[in-house]
Amino acid sequence: MKRLLVLLLLATGCRTWDVNAFGVPLGEEPPRHVQASSDLSGEEKLGVILILAVAVGAGVAVALAAD
Repeated sequence: MKRLLVLLLLATGCRTWDVNAFGVPLGEEPPRHVQASSDLSGEEKLGVILILAVAVGAGVAVALAAD
């Protein structure tokens, strides 16, 4: 019975409160077209290159260790 009451409170609360899921309001229709910027800053480009280098290095190390 307690679970049912908690569930009902949560369900009614979501209708009346401004609930956001990752910054997107729930219960409202999201915008149809959202423009995303594909330009990366210099730090972001460096981070992507570093992560890819570490992943490739780890893959090579695992392959050499398996030999």
